[in-house]
Amino acid sequence: MLLSRSYILCLVFIEGAAVMAAELTGAKLIGPLYGNSLYIWAAVLGITLFSLTLGYYIGGWLSARFQNLILSLGILALIGGGLMLSVMPWLSLSIMTQLVEGDIVFGAVVSLLVFLFPTLFLFGLSSPLFISILNQEAGTSGKTSGFVYAISTLGGIISTFSFGFYLMGNFGITWPSFYLGLIVVLACCISIIWSRRYMLFLSLLPFFLFYNIYYDKNLVSGDTEIVYESEGIFGQIRVIDAPVETYLRGRHIGRTLYVNNVGQSTAFRDRLEYDSWDWSYFFPTVASVTAKGGDALLMGLGGGTIWHQYNRLGLNTEVVELDERIKNTAIQYFGVSNSANIIVDDARHFINTCRKTYDLITFDMFLNETPPAQVLSIETFLKVKKMLRPQGLWMINYFGYTEGTKGKSARSILKTLQNAGFHVEILVTPSEDESSRNVIFLASHRPIDFSKINYEEKDLPKITDITKYFLPIEYIDTNDAEILTDERPQFDHLYIEPSLDWRKRTIEYQIKPILESKINLIK
Repeated sequence: MLLSRSYILCLVFIEGAAVMAAELTGAKLIGPLYGNSLYIWAAVLGITLFSLTLGYYIGGWLSARFQNLILSLGILALIGGGLMLSVMPWLSLSIMTQLVEGDIVFGAVVSLLVFLFPTLFLFGLSSPLFISILNQEAGTSGKTSGFVYAISTLGGIISTFSFGFYLMGNFGITWPSFYLGLIVVLACCISIIWSRRYMLFLSLLPFFLFYNIYYDKNLVSGDTEIVYESEGIFGQIRVIDAPVETYLRGRHIGRTLYVNNVGQSTAFRDRLEYDSWDWSYFFPTVASVTAKGGDALLMGLGGGTIWHQYNRLGLNTEVVELDERIKNTAIQYFGVSNSANIIVDDARHFINTCRKTYDLITFDMFLNETPPAQVLSIETFLKVKKMLRPQGLWMINYFGYTEGTKGKSARSILKTLQNAGFHVEILVTPSEDESSRNVIFLASHRPIDFSKINYEEKDLPKITDITKYFLPIEYIDTNDAEILTDERPQFDHLYIEPSLDWRKRTIEYQIKPILESKINLIK
């Protein structure tokens, strides 16, 4: 007994929704361990297209070779895809934790082949089989194919908006994908009963076996505790309390804001207004040349470290933050005041529409380890130049690399700032090598007298001569550097090498300790 045309179209709709959910889920699963660099996104998209292409081809071949088994094959393919979608979070974690210490791009591609490829391949396999069934009834292959792909795409559109804007943000990755996979399986069960192909129920055995070994995730492991976590379109956010070891202030319990398992800021758990990263006080030290009561613009909130520091300096600080979850997290878990002037907006959009001027502007924007290319162009720099008052200072936080190919992106920022007419100094935080330091670009209309700095924090040495941390600009060769423009968006490629190296360090110093704590990385 065959299924009705309407019910087959329902299966096609569900399959389309599951395909987009799987792609979104795959991208979000890979991010916490491997990041969201251009290479990682290319890997996700490449594996997605490869999986669907192969699935469509094999499905078309099967529909021509086994015409009497088309319905059974279609149901089996959907069941397999639904089961794989349900277990993707657990399967991904199993394979990624085995490969995370190797080459990042290789590990990401192999991981995606293990947990994303089978899911999308099976869903892709079902489409030509269902088209073949409908063609047998209608006899108009072109019209049928177009209608089937339209219904499938409609399901994908609804799934994309549902997962991206609501389900992941409110319920995480695990349960939305688990239950959507379950819906696919249940729809196939109805198909089995309707078509009286009861032997196909045997394909459900793996589902029940896996369900029986499911374990609840730990929120607490030893001294490490997940205080808050959220999944959303801008990545995974976590607030984790854990022991922190710093060079100047020893061991203590810190509270860290993680985005895709990259620490954005770490505060003392018992003194949230103070950051526990030793180097972070370079920002307020330099910023102290701005007179008390001055107007400051901070692009990127993180855990509120710089907001707290500027607040202690008596500055009127306006903050622009892209992710509203970060704003809420900083207020709820890092002691940022409810009355803080925080605007949720894209940095480039804010700059394009801003009519105010400021004494101090600070760019501290990283989406995990990825800097925002759209604001690091000469067009943006010229707009910021108009926003900066005559005696004002602009600070840009960036990777610590300035030499070789890894430093080309930093040299390009320097060259672009100089081309925009800024006077530039480069401050580097103390470190044994470039990979563990930060570079802070200091741009102004004219040279600034940094002898007027005046800032100190408890248990940290007061800096009286900030210029000893400056790199000699005249020795930085910018001949191979690029002037960054909107017309030729090359910055995405320039920062790939330093960002991948930064991610490797993150794996060693931040992700491995979380893995060793036995706290699950997947929500």
